[in-house]
Amino acid sequence: MQIYDKLADSVQLFNKIYSGQVFMMFFAWLLCTLLIFCRIVSPFIKNTNGFVYSFHSDIYVYACFNYRPLFLAILCQMFIIERNKTLSLLLQVLLVPGKDGAYFNQVETMIMLVKARKLEIYATEFTINIPTVMKYGGQIISFTLVMIQFFYKNVLFEKAHTN
Repeated sequence: MQIYDKLADSVQLFNKIYSGQVFMMFFAWLLCTLLIFCRIVSPFIKNTNGFVYSFHSDIYVYACFNYRPLFLAILCQMFIIERNKTLSLLLQVLLVPGKDGAYFNQVETMIMLVKARKLEIYATEFTINIPTVMKYGGQIISFTLVMIQFFYKNVLFEKAHTN
C-alpha cells in the first residue's frame, strides 16, 4: 500500500505542477493541426518551389505534437488499469474466509484509500485518458474543417469577386 500511496502522491504533485502545461500541450496540438491543414490546402504555398520541403517539415512537427498527448493518455490509461487491478485484488482479499475483524477493517480502509486517491492526470479542465484524447482529436479535426471552409468561402471567394 505504501507504493500506491507514493505513486498517488507523485501523480498529485505532477498535477499541481504541470496541469497548466499539459493543457497548453493540448492547445498547441489544436493550433498545430490548424496550421498544418491550412498550409496543406492553401493555394499560396502550393505555388512555391519549397512546397515539398514545407510539407515534410509540417508533417514532422505535427507528428511531434501528436505523440506527446497520445503518450500521456496511454500512461494515464495504464494508471487507471492498475488502480482497477488494485481494487479488484483488495476486494478478492475481502472474500477470503477465516480472517478476523481487524484484518477486514484494515482491508476496507485500504479500499477506501484506493477509491479516494485516483491516479489521474489533469489538464486543468479535464482528466487525460484515451477516450478524452480521441474526443479532443475529433473536435480538432471538426474545428479545422470549419476553419478551412470559412477560409475558402469568405477569403478566396471574396478575393475572386474583387478581381
